Amino acid sequence: MKVLLAIFTITLNSVFCMAQLNWQNNPVGAVFARQGGETPEGTFRFTNDGYEVYTLVCSDKSFQPASLFYGENNVDKQKVDALAPEGKIPTSMNCFVVRTLNGYIMFDTGLPASKGGKTLERLTSLKISPADITSIYITHGHFDHIGGLLDDAGKAVYPNAKLYIPKAELSFISETMKEAYNEVV
Repeated sequence: MKVLLAIFTITLNSVFCMAQLNWQNNPVGAVFARQGGETPEGTFRFTNDGYEVYTLVCSDKSFQPASLFYGENNVDKQKVDALAPEGKIPTSMNCFVVRTLNGYIMFDTGLPASKGGKTLERLTSLKISPADITSIYITHGHFDHIGGLLDDAGKAVYPNAKLYIPKAELSFISETMKEAYNEVV
């Protein structure tokens, strides 16, 4: 149950972290900032039932079309367009790390550093080594979620991690990695 609560909190936090918000002036962000205290740049910390959860901003130079946020039947089109007059919304790619008694669990890995990913930089700033990650849960097979699994030479970045991937994503991930690394993983 505690792990499910942590996962729920991660999901909730990812919704609030999707857009690049000014956390000091945003009421939702301020709650997380107060709870987590000071953390290194690009990281946010909060606790849930004794679990320490980190949001890592793994890439912050991404833009999405505003139309992705319009909602069903364009119900939010006016609101979104008012916030994004240029038709695009700045977003970030986020990963999540949960500290447990047995190590760290990671949710997604972001992009590799060679493609602009900052996951390893963020982990280092938190004094977490890739070897400290014991489990990695991949939510889906897009490259911005799995690209950080391997380094540029095709070797595992997280040598001690058990990898959990939804069965339905395996063939998609294999093809994505084949295109990125010219080999089947």
